[in-house]
Amino acid sequence: MIYNDGYRPILGDKHPAAFGLPFHEVWPEVQPQLRPLHEAILNGTSGAFFAEDLLIKVQRRGTSDWEDARFTVSYSPIPDEKAPTGVGGVLVTAVETTDRVRTEEALRASEQRFAGIFEQTGVGVIQSELDGRFLLANKRYCEIVGRSADELLTLRVPDITHPDDRESDAVLRQRLVADGVPFFVEKRYLRPNGSAIWVNVNVSLMQSADGTRQQFIGVAQDITERKVAQEQQGLLVRELNHRIKNLFAITSGMIALSARSATTPKEYASNIRGRLNALAAAHDLILPSFSGEGIALGEPTGLEMLLRRILSPYVEAGSDNSGGRLILDGPAVPLGARTVTTFALILHELATNAAKYGALSVEEGHLRVTWRCVDDVLILKWEESGGPALKGPPESEGFGTVISNHCVRGQFGGIVSRKWDLNGLSVELSVPVERLSD
Repeated sequence: MIYNDGYRPILGDKHPAAFGLPFHEVWPEVQPQLRPLHEAILNGTSGAFFAEDLLIKVQRRGTSDWEDARFTVSYSPIPDEKAPTGVGGVLVTAVETTDRVRTEEALRASEQRFAGIFEQTGVGVIQSELDGRFLLANKRYCEIVGRSADELLTLRVPDITHPDDRESDAVLRQRLVADGVPFFVEKRYLRPNGSAIWVNVNVSLMQSADGTRQQFIGVAQDITERKVAQEQQGLLVRELNHRIKNLFAITSGMIALSARSATTPKEYASNIRGRLNALAAAHDLILPSFSGEGIALGEPTGLEMLLRRILSPYVEAGSDNSGGRLILDGPAVPLGARTVTTFALILHELATNAAKYGALSVEEGHLRVTWRCVDDVLILKWEESGGPALKGPPESEGFGTVISNHCVRGQFGGIVSRKWDLNGLSVELSVPVERLSD
């Protein structure tokens, strides 16, 4: 072997002893791989040979440790007229590429890891030009915006941003380019079906791969559920505030009217207590629901449910309408929160009067409450029978009459009428159905 200085690092600890020695003595460990190649060239049975990044296992550090080395090599025959085969030797050029190959392999592995993280991460990640043109989008981002990666490459970020958020978004991007400080924003994207989805986005600058220009890196998280929950919470607070104010207003009027009609403090306290209990029963029916999916306003209360709740302290309704002291009969009629509160007071006054003076004051008394909807008008009939005989209407209007007249006519725009027959009291309420949803 005769070699130049450029070959010395390849030899490692084999230099300088290798100079002038036969190839097979210097590199015994590579003979199974390279000796056939040398012999074929020397024998004239093979021409030149070239290989890039050829893997050769060597021992060149003075130990028995094996080392994976890479070389770009070329083998060329050296002509010699005196040699029997016309080839007197082999010219070998070798460039060790071990470090480059290792760097490239590490880079590929790093890119593969990055690609795996990029695609499998739970947040959306995009790369875009400064004008918002998409360059790259991971799987999660595509899921968030409801578009494929190929489709996004034909669009810009403003194209999928909600119109109400585009102007503020543009201002933030301009500021980012000017001062380079990353920004965080909550905004809305529009999906192809027109639905809006809320996201929070962290945006920062980076250099392009060729280092010639700057680009957007955006990390987006879907916060639609949180936004919906916040909106529901705000709606709940406003609704509860409305309901509380309504209850206070009703309670204030109720206290004033009760004070006028009561003849003794005991009667006044009893009346107030009963009416407050009625309001509490109504309020229980209109409480919002709490579930694992968030907070939502309760389903509308049915008229029959309210009747059963208000009348339960006085008499129980049978499982059917074939008989019994109480008969309830009518279709399903949903009532809004305010309607429930007002109806609860009206029904409470009718029930307490029936328990004191009417059909529910004696064992043989009966109460029949029926309702139907005719031409978008709810007609409810309260019919008492079997109670003490009535001589006619009372000399003065009590609280129940006053509140019924006021609420039915003022709040509902309806009509209320009463008949005091010898057999018992009958009351008829007529209320437009559309006014019951309040």
